[in-house]
Amino acid sequence: MNKDELRSILVEFGYKPDRFGHMQKELFDGIKLRIKFQAISVRYEWKPKGGSLWYLRSSAYLKSIELLDDDRLKIGNRAIGKG
Repeated sequence: MNKDELRSILVEFGYKPDRFGHMQKELFDGIKLRIKFQAISVRYEWKPKGGSLWYLRSSAYLKSIELLDDDRLKIGNRAIGKG
């Protein structure tokens, strides 16, 4: 998968680009999720409500990211969906 394909899938999941080119989504309880793009990999991170640090949930090379049969995106050992 390349970065453009991943970005278009993330837009469908409700993520929006930030000023640095990464994709972010805020959940109903104030927790923020971010897909941070690097040269050949991505990091799936979260930030608690009112927090200032991002915490790693999972990371993977772009070539190993999969779109699963149930329309979830598999990044490393985590699968994320539209919800």
